[in-house]
Amino acid sequence: MSTPRGRKEARELLEQVLRLMPLAHPIRLIFSRAVGEDSYGDTDLLDEGKPTARFLIRIGRDVDNELLEGTLLHEYSHAVAWYWEDTHHGPSFGIAQARLWSLLHDGPGE
Repeated sequence: MSTPRGRKEARELLEQVLRLMPLAHPIRLIFSRAVGEDSYGDTDLLDEGKPTARFLIRIGRDVDNELLEGTLLHEYSHAVAWYWEDTHHGPSFGIAQARLWSLLHDGPGE
């Protein structure tokens, strides 16, 4: 189960990721009890097509601190690839996820 400290670190990571790879819309991160069976998290675009459009990432409260970084980056990759393809885990998603990991762990110049 994630702790308040783990959730705080996830929010700080989200701020860092937003600086490295901005999105087309604002994003909100919440920790929820109801995410879905067999799922650590999900991503949705609310109010699509409206000026108030925003991404929502939900991560399950039962996700361990050790899994928070990977789960957040996975869900953020869905937001990055949102307009690129209709498939859930297609090539654009994979490219976005690989680029995020590279930016975070190797630096922007790599």
